[in-house]
Amino acid sequence: MRDRPNGAELLAEAWRVLSQDLAPGLTGEQRYKVLLVASAVAIVQRELAAGDEPAEAEAQALTDLLGSGGSLLDLNADLAAAVRSGKFDRSSEVYAVLRKTVEARVSESNPTALDLST
Repeated sequence: MRDRPNGAELLAEAWRVLSQDLAPGLTGEQRYKVLLVASAVAIVQRELAAGDEPAEAEAQALTDLLGSGGSLLDLNADLAAAVRSGKFDRSSEVYAVLRKTVEARVSESNPTALDLST
């Protein structure tokens, strides 16, 4: 059994100290660096919270689209080759898969950038 605070709680506290305690008192390059690290901590928090589900969902969507399986890296390479060859020109199915993938990635890296109303 792990002690408290757990890893998620430690990351949350690290983010709070960096962004709320340290960053406001800094300027210039030092402030930028502290906010960069705080942002990285926040991304790690979101990735840990999401677990493997986003990668598994992307792999399944690509497998369904391409009709073959493989690693996520291989599936993305296969999709890129198929797009370059023109196989998916004007494909609403590819657009939907790519949009969902981008939304999942941005929801972890920068969720405030998402405007899902469009």
